[in-house]
Amino acid sequence: MKKDRFIEELLNEFADSSDPDAPKITVNTKLASIEGYDSLSVVSLVSFISKRFGINIIAKKLNEVGTIGDLMNLIGMDKFED
Repeated sequence: MKKDRFIEELLNEFADSSDPDAPKITVNTKLASIEGYDSLSVVSLVSFISKRFGINIIAKKLNEVGTIGDLMNLIGMDKFED
């Protein structure tokens, strides 16, 4: 999966990506700063990762993730293209 596509799909899960005033999201963006991302989002994120990548990550690990880039590293950078 391309990195940009991953970020776009991630935003669709948690935020209103149609908002023209929404800040630009990058690999350096902190998950906690994404509008709509909260403790319930962690459960959705576990499902999102499982469906998209076929891997299971426990919620506790996701709570330790700081940025989107950290999340991508946890998933495995070999699963992403530039």
